[in-house]
Amino acid sequence: DLKLLMAANKLREGAVVVGDNLLIPGVPEYIEYMNSPEGKEAFDTVFHEAKLEYTWAPASWGFADQVGVSVYKGPTSMS
Repeated sequence: DLKLLMAANKLREGAVVVGDNLLIPGVPEYIEYMNSPEGKEAFDTVFHEAKLEYTWAPASWGFADQVGVSVYKGPTSMS
């Protein structure tokens, strides 16, 4: 969906994209794209560790999730 928005010129420079639940259940495509040369050219991304909410598992089990916050730099030579 993000690539479709970019291709349609629907994102403005400075737009913030947030990827939630990156580890559980997992969004490997988002992580791979943001870590790729194309993703790094188009976005400034920071990954943050997050608590796994809405779970029956006790905190002592150590489950953690991840959130990615990506700021769009604008159209690039790869887009």
